[in-house]
Amino acid sequence: MATDPAASIAAPSEPERVERATKASRLFAVVAAPALVALHRISERAAQDGLGEERYWQLRERGAATPLDQIIRFALADVDDPTADSRACGRTDPRLKPACQAGP
Repeated sequence: MATDPAASIAAPSEPERVERATKASRLFAVVAAPALVALHRISERAAQDGLGEERYWQLRERGAATPLDQIIRFALADVDDPTADSRACGRTDPRLKPACQAGP
């Protein structure tokens, strides 16, 4: 009867897991975080240039105020305009308006 080699490997203890997580976090902060911040800034600038400063900040505020579960439904449904078809992602936020209806 063959034994599973992975079965003989003990799971890391809690202190080992914490140490590994700490090292991974430090590595992320040094290597990945600056690249992600730079990518975010480039994307943010492109959105501002495309939408205009005022529209960008209006949409950013609305997005920040929208519940995360609703944002996830929009993303999973690949909905660009949540008011276009409310069936695609359930209940839409009535405060979200198409660009042609921008304003309070």
